[in-house]
Amino acid sequence: MILLATSGLLFITGCNGPDKKHDQIRNRNIEIIELYVEEVWNKWNLDLVDSIIGDDFVDPASTTGEKGPEAFKEIITNYQTKYPDMEVTIDELVADGHKVAWKWTATGTHASTNQHVIFSGTIIDRFEDGKIVQRLAAYD
Repeated sequence: MILLATSGLLFITGCNGPDKKHDQIRNRNIEIIELYVEEVWNKWNLDLVDSIIGDDFVDPASTTGEKGPEAFKEIITNYQTKYPDMEVTIDELVADGHKVAWKWTATGTHASTNQHVIFSGTIIDRFEDGKIVQRLAAYD
């Protein structure tokens, strides 16, 4: 009887284990995206990029195809130069396992023209070991 109860408990625990781990990974990835938007885009904290962006990451906005955190910092710096008051908001976010899809809106003032701009897009990020390693993006 005790063996049967123990086996049942292990079965139930085993069934919940993968789901709990899946939820933990999903929640961690959501937190990373939220931190990424708030710290990197809204506060221009480039020191955080190394802990968020994988070494083989290529941003779709890259015109050179360079990889990794340093190339990404260059992209962020270019945006900061063009739109020094830019603010990004997450409009919607959906996550499942190692992927996070999020819709965003950015507003700012173009430094050269002083024109207020609004642009938006959708991103699907894939994570490995707590870092963004692949990005699919559509934006205007």
